Amino acid sequence: MKNFKLLSFFLLSFGAQTSTAQIDLAIGNISAGYNAYTPSTGIITGVYFDALNNGNGSAGAFRIALFLVDPNNFSNLYEVHSINVSGQSGNSLLQYTNITINFNNTSGIPSGNYRLLVSIDEDNVIAETNELNNALYLTTQGNNLTYNPTSVGIDEPKSNESFLSNYPNPVSTTSTITYKFNTQSKKASIRIYNLTGSIVQDIDIDDTENKLELSFTEYDSGVYFYSLIVDGQVLANKKLVVAH
Repeated sequence: MKNFKLLSFFLLSFGAQTSTAQIDLAIGNISAGYNAYTPSTGIITGVYFDALNNGNGSAGAFRIALFLVDPNNFSNLYEVHSINVSGQSGNSLLQYTNITINFNNTSGIPSGNYRLLVSIDEDNVIAETNELNNALYLTTQGNNLTYNPTSVGIDEPKSNESFLSNYPNPVSTTSTITYKFNTQSKKASIRIYNLTGSIVQDIDIDDTENKLELSFTEYDSGVYFYSLIVDGQVLANKKLVVAH
């Protein structure tokens, strides 16, 4: 079945990374920010940041994602841009510059004030020596971006569109899992596995809340995987780290 093949792939990838050299991906905090933001259009230009690999081992493919985050409720976050990276060598720095993002191209963002956050290895496919330096705010505290949706650039959601993420990750106590799936589906759940593939928790969900707050205080520290399962099909898989 596809879900077991995908889980096996993640497990094998994790084992391969940890058995070789050390990898530590991070977003540098020295050169990071943006040039201009126009609230009337919802377009931010000149976004820049540095991606670091502080370890001596080469990282395989991973993804960098940028989010609008509600500073008053960190569980309200919206992915607005994504960069697929083929890999990064050890002890290296890669500069990302002149990125333009139109927030109107992401549907479902309500009006409000937000901070812009960048996260490296957002899908947690790389096993790292330090998982706590993977994200950085590109906007300073109190210098929020005011956003009001416009009709320009907004695409209607596709009926089979799905989304799965959690924050914070790594987690020590509680974490909010954010999800989205077809509203016509009959049954959906979030299923959490440990590294051996055993099911640790299986929680029924619906499409009315689109987020689930879970406590991980009774979990052992370590790596886990969780899946969005809708009508018996796995729509998305993600990795989370529990660090007490």
